[in-house]
Amino acid sequence: MLKKVFKVVLCTIVWLLVYGVNAQNKDASWSVGLGMSLEYFGEFNENNKLSERYNSQFSSFFLSKRLGDRLVADLVYTTELANPLGSNNAFEYGSFDISLKYDFSTIFLNISPFIGVGYGYIKGANSIENTQDVISLNFLVGGTYWISNNVGLSSRLVYKNINSKYDSMDSHIQGMLGLVYSFNLNSTSKHKGGRTRSWNR
Repeated sequence: MLKKVFKVVLCTIVWLLVYGVNAQNKDASWSVGLGMSLEYFGEFNENNKLSERYNSQFSSFFLSKRLGDRLVADLVYTTELANPLGSNNAFEYGSFDISLKYDFSTIFLNISPFIGVGYGYIKGANSIENTQDVISLNFLVGGTYWISNNVGLSSRLVYKNINSKYDSMDSHIQGMLGLVYSFNLNSTSKHKGGRTRSWNR
């Protein structure tokens, strides 16, 4: 557990240093969040090496940094602290994902959709002998419904493509749902009226 926490802290520090110095505007916003996820591995067949259809876990930790008007650097850490759906997971799923998202303008009802691409580091299934961790190529689509200026309900679908040479993990779809909080590091905004609304950024 301590080793897992250390990895998360170290990766977060590196990520903050890299993206913090490259911020493109002084009022770039941050978002943090907490949610749950569900993985779908497909039908039981010769291509499903894991012999499991679904895997669910709580929790997923979100951290995002706006790099400009539309680009957002995104980091998500998923680990099984609890099983929200009560299913019998054959193995403990864990992943660390980093991506670059394009955030569209709000379309209606304060909903801001996004698309993105990135990489994932996924813990190999411990139900398989000689398991090994794998790297995935991620494609994501989702959106955030802004309940207030700073609080939103965010959901996303992520397709994680994994090379077929790996036996300890299959390509799969991951769905996430969580609550996010958006804020500025500068408590006083230069914009008239204080902080800008999240959906107007």
